[in-house]
Amino acid sequence: VAGQGEEVAYPDAQGTTITDAQTKSENETVEVSLGRPFAVTRYNPETDSTINVDCELVATVLIEEQDEFNTQFASNENRLREQVIFTLQSAEANDLNDPGLGLIKRQILEKTNRALGRPLVREVLVTRFNYVER
Repeated sequence: VAGQGEEVAYPDAQGTTITDAQTKSENETVEVSLGRPFAVTRYNPETDSTINVDCELVATVLIEEQDEFNTQFASNENRLREQVIFTLQSAEANDLNDPGLGLIKRQILEKTNRALGRPLVREVLVTRFNYVER
C-alpha cells in the first residue's frame, strides 16, 4: 500500500492509530542559528603556541519545539555562548583536528541542552570552522 503512494495507518504504543504522514511531521526538524560567530583565542604556555578557533554553529530542533527553543534561547543566549566558548577553549588539539569534530559537537550539544533546561536541541552542526595553531 505504501509503495503505491497511499498512507499506511498503524497503532502507536498507546493503541492509537497514526499514519506515516503524522509520524513524519512529528519528527521534522528545523535548523536554528546558535547566535553570532564564535571566536576563541587561547595561549598555551607549555608549547608557546596560540590557538585560534572561529566557527558558526547551527542547532536542529523539532518543528513543534521551535517556539519553546526560541524563548529559552532568548533568555539564555549569554549562558549558551559562555558554554560554547568554554568548550572550545578547553578542547584538545586532537579534538580540534578531528574532521567531524565529533567530541566537540557532542559536548556543545550536552551543554546547550543543560543550559536550556531540557533536551530541545537534537543535533549541533558546524557550518563554518577555522582552526589555526601558531
